[in-house]
Amino acid sequence: MVPVLLAQLAADLGNCDSRLSQGTATGDWALLRETSHDLVALAGSCGALALQDLAQDLNAATHARDPATTRRLVPAIAAELAALLALIRATPPEGPLPW
Repeated sequence: MVPVLLAQLAADLGNCDSRLSQGTATGDWALLRETSHDLVALAGSCGALALQDLAQDLNAATHARDPATTRRLVPAIAAELAALLALIRATPPEGPLPW
């Protein structure tokens, strides 16, 4: 079960990363708003609190159509996403080892 959950989480986060890039490149506020909303939920469900906080800030910025804040947040979110995806992909298929 763990491999399936981790694979789905990685796929969903990777999809958010792609949509974040696309929304930023095209200035698509609706796509950025939707993506930030999804990231809040995904990050929160796996305990990635820094990413969740950044995604909440991005969600507020997209609702306000604030380009300066959005431009500031997107690179930080991308870095957090990359780190989280690397951690998920490094997790062995049998799941994390017990302490």
